Amino acid sequence: MRAAIPLLACLVLASAAAAIDSPGEADASVAVRDVREVDGAIVATIRNQSAREISDVRLLIDYVYHWPDETQPGDESPGRAWSHVVPGPIAPGASAPLRFIPPGGLPTAPGRFDPRIEVLGFTHR
Repeated sequence: MRAAIPLLACLVLASAAAAIDSPGEADASVAVRDVREVDGAIVATIRNQSAREISDVRLLIDYVYHWPDETQPGDESPGRAWSHVVPGPIAPGASAPLRFIPPGGLPTAPGRFDPRIEVLGFTHR
């Protein structure tokens, strides 16, 4: 069973900024590309596909664990997840690098971890 992650439910908005927390709008405006694992870190590119500058891109970085024998899984999955903020700003059409190292590393386990990244929201400027 994966532990629940407390996520920031709201943002304090500046007068010229607006938070985007709708999954559909986040997916249409921000792309996560070239996700790969390099020396224990997740490396990717965050691309602003919107016509406005964005910042504070909130990501869910999830290491899904796959048991060596899925028909006989263990009692508790060693999978982990973290929220992470790419501060920005990221100009329209521009990209920003992401390099995330799991705090404390991943547990040693006989199966494999499948890293996934989901955009939770961001702020338009």
